Amino acid sequence: MTISRDDLLRLLREDPTLAEELRDVLFGRELRLIAEIGEQLRQVTQFLATSTREFDRRMEEMRREFQEQIAQLRQEFRQALIETRQEFERRMEEMRQEFRQALEAMRQEFQQQMAELRAEIREAAAKAEEARRRAEEVHAECDRRISEVWVQIEITQHKFAEVLERLDARERQWAGLAQRYSRLAGLVLELRYRLHPYGFFGEIVRRPQWVTGEELEDLVERAVEAGLLTREERRELLDTDLIVRGIREGKRTWLAVEVSGVLDYDDLKRAVRRSQLLERITNEPAIPVIAGELCSEDLLREAKFQGAWVLLDGRTYSPEQTSEN
Repeated sequence: MTISRDDLLRLLREDPTLAEELRDVLFGRELRLIAEIGEQLRQVTQFLATSTREFDRRMEEMRREFQEQIAQLRQEFRQALIETRQEFERRMEEMRQEFRQALEAMRQEFQQQMAELRAEIREAAAKAEEARRRAEEVHAECDRRISEVWVQIEITQHKFAEVLERLDARERQWAGLAQRYSRLAGLVLELRYRLHPYGFFGEIVRRPQWVTGEELEDLVERAVEAGLLTREERRELLDTDLIVRGIREGKRTWLAVEVSGVLDYDDLKRAVRRSQLLERITNEPAIPVIAGELCSEDLLREAKFQGAWVLLDGRTYSPEQTSEN
């Protein structure tokens, strides 16, 4: 037998007991659960109310206790502050007393030192006055002596000017004599080198012989015609003091020799330049040589650097070794 929805609703309206029983069947567990939850909520609410009252009571006790401690701390702080202030005032009074004593001692010492300083100043002033008086006397004496010295200086200057004039004249005489001597020594040395080429140039080349003027002139003229020399270079090469040729390392080698009693850098410069011209027109090796009686150490070093030989009155210096050979 099947009951329709409308029949069921009609029966439930007609029989409230049936409706209650059906509710218990359908929702009994949920209703009991809701009732239990309500009871638990009631208990929790009651516990919270009790806890809140206990918390308020304890907070009140803590507040009163805190206020009592604060009051006690205030009292202790006031007492400590009073004691500290009293101690500070006591120490300040002691420091004032010590400062007054130290200040009084310093004042007395300062007064004593000032009295001593005044005495020293008076003594120094007296000494300064005495020194000034003596300085004036010395100044007057110095003026007198300086005047005398100036007179002597003027006399000495006049005599010194005369001596300098004589020395200048003597120096000019010596310079002229030295120049004449250098030229004369150069001529003598050149003559010796022409007469004895083996003895002087044998360490540089084998079978040395000097080139005559005619041979040299023919050589340079051919070079000018061939365009190897200019007219100025021709004149320069013909002005060479001495040209020697010989054999060195199996090759014919030429020597451009500049002769002077006292050798200088101009002699070295000419020898180097003219050896270069000889190499150009002969297409053969040429060596610069300077020969004389005197030569500075600096010139010896420069000759070595330029590759030139140096002959000094029987001593021979090569570019490879500047010591005496």
